[in-house]
Amino acid sequence: MTSVLAAVILGALVLAQWAATISFGAVTPDFAAWAFAAGFVLVLAWGVYLACAQPLEWRKSALHLLVVAFMAYTLIRYLTAPVEYEPRFELFQVFLYGMVCLAASQTLHRPRDRAIFLGALVVLAVAESCYGFWQFARRQDLVLHLSRPVQYHGRASGTYVCPNHLAGFLEMVLGLLMARIALYRNPRKPVQSFVLEKVLQVAALLFILVGLLTSFSRGGWLAALAGLVLFLGWGGWRGLSPWPRVALVGLALGAFVLIGLKWLPDRLSIARSVVQDEQTGETQVDVTLGERTPLWAATLRIIRDYPLFGTGPGTWRWFHGRYREPAVQENPDYAHSDLLQLVSDYGVVGLALVLGALLVFYRHALRVAQYSPSADQRSFAVGSALAVSMILLHGLVDFNLHITANALLFAALLGLTAAMNDPLQPSKTWTVHWVARATLTLMTLSLAALGLWLIPRTAWAYYLTSRGKGSEKVLHWDKALDRYERARTIDPKYPEPYGRAAVVNLIRARFKRPVNSPQRLQMIQQAAQLCQQALNLNPYQTLYRLRLAEAYELLGQPEKALETYHQARDLDPKAAIVYVRWGMFHMKRGEEDRAEELFKEAEKYHGDQLARSFLFDRQQRPR
Repeated sequence: MTSVLAAVILGALVLAQWAATISFGAVTPDFAAWAFAAGFVLVLAWGVYLACAQPLEWRKSALHLLVVAFMAYTLIRYLTAPVEYEPRFELFQVFLYGMVCLAASQTLHRPRDRAIFLGALVVLAVAESCYGFWQFARRQDLVLHLSRPVQYHGRASGTYVCPNHLAGFLEMVLGLLMARIALYRNPRKPVQSFVLEKVLQVAALLFILVGLLTSFSRGGWLAALAGLVLFLGWGGWRGLSPWPRVALVGLALGAFVLIGLKWLPDRLSIARSVVQDEQTGETQVDVTLGERTPLWAATLRIIRDYPLFGTGPGTWRWFHGRYREPAVQENPDYAHSDLLQLVSDYGVVGLALVLGALLVFYRHALRVAQYSPSADQRSFAVGSALAVSMILLHGLVDFNLHITANALLFAALLGLTAAMNDPLQPSKTWTVHWVARATLTLMTLSLAALGLWLIPRTAWAYYLTSRGKGSEKVLHWDKALDRYERARTIDPKYPEPYGRAAVVNLIRARFKRPVNSPQRLQMIQQAAQLCQQALNLNPYQTLYRLRLAEAYELLGQPEKALETYHQARDLDPKAAIVYVRWGMFHMKRGEEDRAEELFKEAEKYHGDQLARSFLFDRQQRPR
């Protein structure tokens, strides 16, 4: 019975990884739904496993305590966070990762489990690399059926939207596969089978390298190169010859150089790093690393003000506006640094828990790699340590571990490594008493039930809202409002459908004639009410606060509109759009001197064409 349940857990883990990766990295609740469904099966199977195993042997590790502590800390910070929705989704993610890590560490300890998981990963990585190479070769900007942003043109991203996230996934699989090729051999396998297996593995390795290179992810390249160099110094214990490692690293580096020399000179990574001005001919180096350094500077200021516990899980995007650098006028969701965003969201307490878990992981992986008599265990320990090292290094300049698919693989590697016995303490297990067993079973099944109730509602409301935005784009206002209303009914704490419905009502009111009609007034009043509801759920939404000010202006309440513009300025003091909208308010009222002051302020923060046109017109007038 327990072996069947362990097989179900392994199958659910593989399905969750495949579902998360293929569904655009599972970056949003609707795309993550299938991965969470597989995760539900995994947690349910583990709960039954805890109830049925006779006896229930628990593998002791400090990693388990640290994982549970971080899950509990995330729950506490969710309950105390200043907003609800983003921390809720991050809570779901953290609990999924934690349960995957714990279940894998207790049930997936056989060599067959690791071989199946690695095989499934390699097949997925090769498929992603082939798809990514097709995107690169054909200059294709479709990811399955969706268009990706134009800045990724010509780069491989596979089924991920961002090429950097494909690179993060491939570099983790690269580490596992390199160690398997160089360090593992089954002495009972015939020579012909062994050679064929190695040939297929090396071919897969080359496919993965091609996918990694054509992603043109600078952070991914550096992380992979660092992993290759690190691999040279690992796995040489127990009298193993270094030549397989040297040959494999030489092959990988040769592929990097060969492919790089063929494609690099006229491709995107140099163009994104060094730009030549067409008029002056001067060469300029992008010292912001793709606008990363301004985000990091803002994040460091957030950490300075919220050092101990952070701002709350997933809340960085809402605090960034108050600390933004003027060079960044967009509203990014992530800090482009896993390390900085971790400290910003969770504080020093969260950082300490994560660092503790990593130290325990590395200690265990290195002991298995050095002292285990099993080549399978040694190769997997080295491979997982390499994979974790590369994704952590890449995470210094990107946010791969905030992408569900990559973070799920990270958690699975921690759990599968912890599942291997410590060769220096082989009897490090204890038999769980029936009271503890009942408690563990009840808690696990309760988590599965809560997830089954909460996650589908969150995902469905997000899906309806995204469909409503699609209806907006084609001017199907009634359909958009209907979808937003359904989303609010399903998930009343999700602020986005309130705000989007307010925007639709404001747009319709602008075109409604006559201007004093009761229907138009009703639309504006409803827009103001919906904006206020959205801000009650999340008071940090500057754009919806500007919409609320617009609604007050249309209702003939200039005092409330002016107060709301002041609030928007306090929330986002360096956002050009705040001063542009505020200046338009005064311009419509004939207060041109005040409008000029605000448009000049917008110009300091890269204001838009309207502000520049107004200022130019004022300069041309006789004083």
